[in-house]
Amino acid sequence: MDASTYKESIDLYKNKLLNHLNSVSLISPPNFNSFPIDCRQIDSFKEKKYKALVEKGVLDGDTPYIYYFKLASKCDKKALINEIQIFKSSEDNSKALKLPLVHGHFDSDILYVGKSQGDFLTRTKVHFGFTGDKTYGLHLKKWFDIIGISPDLTLQFYYAPIEVKDENLVELIESSLHLKLKPILGRSGH
Repeated sequence: MDASTYKESIDLYKNKLLNHLNSVSLISPPNFNSFPIDCRQIDSFKEKKYKALVEKGVLDGDTPYIYYFKLASKCDKKALINEIQIFKSSEDNSKALKLPLVHGHFDSDILYVGKSQGDFLTRTKVHFGFTGDKTYGLHLKKWFDIIGISPDLTLQFYYAPIEVKDENLVELIESSLHLKLKPILGRSGH
């Protein structure tokens, strides 16, 4: 490839990204809803709170969502991260349960930032640990059943529908929140 083609490719991609960033900056901030998750009661959560959210249409399958989990109770973040890293270091464990990357931002209370392009219900089921062991997610129920983390943990789950259908824009919104909130777990923003 010659230098001219290389430079044209970079400029073309840069202009595409700038157009996406300009579009994202025009989107009104979403209204986040939230609810607490007492990890000691995660099984009853599936039976009560989760079903109520589904019945209200909150977790509908067609709307893109942006969401994050925040630590609501005091916990030893270093010990939490250490337990997850020990579990992930075993090849058998990492194949059996797909946990997110560990960043180790000890100064952050944000556990994870994510997005769903469509089936928010299924995505949240993975995070809560009710399904999808082969899909990357928090798998919270498994933290206590398999990994051995103490269930004395309370989280606050924040979620908001995004009135954007372009998946590139939803990803940019997620990446911007990831950059600002510095979650302990999850992939880095782009």
